[in-house]
Amino acid sequence: TPGQQFTDTFRRQQASQLREQAIKAASAKQRKAYERYERGVRAEEDGDLKKARANYRLALGSARGALRAEVIKRMRANGW
Repeated sequence: TPGQQFTDTFRRQQASQLREQAIKAASAKQRKAYERYERGVRAEEDGDLKKARANYRLALGSARGALRAEVIKRMRANGW
C-alpha cells in the first residue's frame, strides 16, 4: 500500500541518518583520543610522566584500532 511504502522509505532514511550520526560521533571520539595521545607523547618527551600517563589513559578509553595498540605499547613501555 502507498502508506506502507511511505513508512518503509521513512524508516530507511531515518536508519541511514542514524548511521551517519554514529559514524560522525565515532570519528570525533577517535580525533579526541588522538589529541590525548599526542599530549601524552609530548608530556613523555618533556619528562612529565604523570601527565603522560593521564593522557594515555584518557586516550585509551576511546581509541580504536592502531591508535589503541600504540597507546597500549607506550603505556607498557613505561610499566603502566
